[in-house]
Amino acid sequence: LGSLGAPAPAPATPPDQARLMAALPGRLRPTPYGECYVLEDAVALETRHGDCALDAALRVDPSLAAVLTKSNQFEHFDVRTALFFDLETTGLATTMGTLPFLIGAAHVHHDQLILEQWHVKSKWSLASKGEGIIFSHRE
Repeated sequence: LGSLGAPAPAPATPPDQARLMAALPGRLRPTPYGECYVLEDAVALETRHGDCALDAALRVDPSLAAVLTKSNQFEHFDVRTALFFDLETTGLATTMGTLPFLIGAAHVHHDQLILEQWHVKSKWSLASKGEGIIFSHRE
């Protein structure tokens, strides 16, 4: 059909991806390397997890970061300007390498913790994750 000028049919959504999309509201985000499924959430900083509220991190002495990292570059660390990452990987370290399948990012915006989860659909879409996350947090 493509040679006749007709658009190629859209590929069918794999069953696992369809279940993910039905269970967790998010959006497909196009990238130069393929689509990613992105979940976004905002959590109030006064939300408690266990014995602590998230906003307790805002009251920690910033010089503690310099002690923990053994670097004076973090002496004036401000959690409000940080971008936190969490990578979930296959962890198998085979000849194909260790591949992330979920990338999480979080940052403080006003009185909320903004969370993003990027679900990797293929190893080729991985190349765009860092670019997309950094871009979205520059805005």
